[in-house]
Amino acid sequence: MGSELERTDQREISINVEVGTGAFLPGGKIAFGLKRAWQHRANDYLESVAAAAGSDEDRIVEAVAEGGEFADVFAHGLQALTGPSDVTYRETFAAFVANSLHDPAKIDITAFLLDKFSKLRPPHVRIFWWYVALEGMRVRQESQKGQRGKLAIEAGIVALHLLSRGGLISSSTVGVDALREITALPKGILESLIRDLINEGLMHKNSESLALTELGELAVQLIGEDGLQRIFLILHSAKGTQEIE
Repeated sequence: MGSELERTDQREISINVEVGTGAFLPGGKIAFGLKRAWQHRANDYLESVAAAAGSDEDRIVEAVAEGGEFADVFAHGLQALTGPSDVTYRETFAAFVANSLHDPAKIDITAFLLDKFSKLRPPHVRIFWWYVALEGMRVRQESQKGQRGKLAIEAGIVALHLLSRGGLISSSTVGVDALREITALPKGILESLIRDLINEGLMHKNSESLALTELGELAVQLIGEDGLQRIFLILHSAKGTQEIE
């Protein structure tokens, strides 16, 4: 039995190297535990991709087994998720990958966005989607005044969740203060996270207001309405107070 466990440990260390996790860790129970944690995250990721694609897991596995470009973006998303276990992070990658399953023309932009988002940590991604949610709320408020907003998403679910928190956007733009209020993050940390999003070309800042870049808007479009709704529900249930990872 001891020799069998030892052989298993060696395979686990090899997997850790391949996915970029802690290859420096010893064998035995630690490596075994990491392998189980990684496998659990991989299973969750597969389930999320299947749900986002409106498909079953077997179909996703078949598409991956066929090789080709979809297998590449699926693996890219999986590799990025071997570290963080954040649900919003996972759903973001899963929605990107799922959209490329049905439309091979989206493969290139999916790969590009996966590369951008894989450089970010879960707090960055949550801030990005909180901004989209708040902007959706602002657009809804403006549309009720007879004005059309720029962001072309269904904002009703955003309004419902934010109103249930007593939230209204009091400004004509969404800035750091609005994000700070809903995330409860210290201003310095929030501004640092926003700077990283700006550096990755997903957002830009003009005075105190924030806006999505063309790339940021493309991410919103690619993730789709269903993906947005899932992410907004996750954000709402967590109430934007998840700890920085």
